[in-house]
Amino acid sequence: MQYLVLPIDTVSDGAVLAVPVSDGSGQLLLPAGSLLTRNILDGLRRRGIDKVAVSESRATQEIHLIHDVNEVQAQVEARMQHLFRHALRAGQINPLLHMVCAYRLKEVV
Repeated sequence: MQYLVLPIDTVSDGAVLAVPVSDGSGQLLLPAGSLLTRNILDGLRRRGIDKVAVSESRATQEIHLIHDVNEVQAQVEARMQHLFRHALRAGQINPLLHMVCAYRLKEVV
């Protein structure tokens, strides 16, 4: 199984633990495969755990989701620039451009 070691502050709710977590004395705190919730992450943080290994599939999905949203935002902005190209060439600041762009981006996010 592929996994990523991430700082505990960057792990999102719902990530899956890839390797067991033990405290400094070797006592098992969580077995591999555990679903990490905000409460569990807070408890690990209180026990001095600062990094955890999460399943790469979950982490990769989140990275791809962020990348997809950024890509769609860039496409929307490029399309709006094209549609309003004549007004932009004339040096006009078009409030409609900003309103339509904001509306379109709300649909994405």
